[in-house]
Amino acid sequence: MFLADHDIQHALWGQWVLHPEEPMARHFYITFATHAAHWSGHLTIGQHYYWWTSADVGDAHLLDTEEYATLEEAIVALQAEMARLCHVLSGA
Repeated sequence: MFLADHDIQHALWGQWVLHPEEPMARHFYITFATHAAHWSGHLTIGQHYYWWTSADVGDAHLLDTEEYATLEEAIVALQAEMARLCHVLSGA
């Protein structure tokens, strides 16, 4: 887990790599970022939300939450969005 501190905004993220032994392994990131004293959650691939570059190089936003007053609220919201995505992808 990493913490970036730039211009009074903060980002906290974790990384999971699918098949790390492959040369072009996919890197997934869960990021919680602040903006104007509110927290939001993000699931991305390629780079974490704070340093996201371009879909041209394989980066993509998969899920984003609304902004919340606390980090805890943003975590719960992203967990719910991820659960919904997994439910849809499982065909259940």
